[in-house]
Amino acid sequence: FRTVLGLGLVICCLQTRLRCPASLRSFYMQLAIVGTLWFQSLPVMTWIVNTVVPYYLRHRSVGLWGAILQSSAIVLLSLLVTSHKSSYHKLSHLSSTKDNLTDSLSAPSDSQPRTWAFGSSKVRLD
Repeated sequence: FRTVLGLGLVICCLQTRLRCPASLRSFYMQLAIVGTLWFQSLPVMTWIVNTVVPYYLRHRSVGLWGAILQSSAIVLLSLLVTSHKSSYHKLSHLSSTKDNLTDSLSAPSDSQPRTWAFGSSKVRLD
């Protein structure tokens, strides 16, 4: 099941990557790679453990390495969207006046997003 979901993630990321501005293409490629690694790490690790590790150590090995691989992948995914250097972070802010994550996928290129400012808070209407 995870293999099918990983394949679905790659297909969706690549289709979205074709429609987005050039500034977001590297983000979608990174998302496809890291997301697929997250989906595929558990089945591949289980297969490796079943072929290499002795029977009486398999449960502990799958539990330990599964937790390490899944935690590492979640950290990489969270860094992908929270890092101040990522294209996602640069384009997801309301102050962005050029390419925009939401507008590139939903609104026509000639329309302007509506933003309401309330003091230091901003609300964006898509």
